[in-house]
Amino acid sequence: LFPRSLVYALGQAESCLTAREPVGQLLQGGAEKVITLPPLSAFNTVRLLCRLSPRTLLLSEIAGATSASNFVQKLSLHPLVEKMHGNPGVVKATAPRLQGLKVDELQAQLENERTSAGLD
Repeated sequence: LFPRSLVYALGQAESCLTAREPVGQLLQGGAEKVITLPPLSAFNTVRLLCRLSPRTLLLSEIAGATSASNFVQKLSLHPLVEKMHGNPGVVKATAPRLQGLKVDELQAQLENERTSAGLD
């Protein structure tokens, strides 16, 4: 899942610091190179979500899913994944909540939280 463009841009780099905003000051013994990474595709968002989930997601959790590839395709269109906007940090923060919830249950819970917080 590591973007090839980032790997190529690093070249002979000895370290890589990731941040939401540029550091904006000289790093001791180094230079800053800002590389903007695009959001993950819906497909890669699902792959990351499945990888980080504390349990195996079941075909039965997604209506009409009949195989692993079909599951990934259908989950990539699910509102839970759409709300993640391809942000790996959001995926990482959300995945542990799948321990005790199915995909639709988690989506409903997140919607309720957003509504309660006045975000929708």
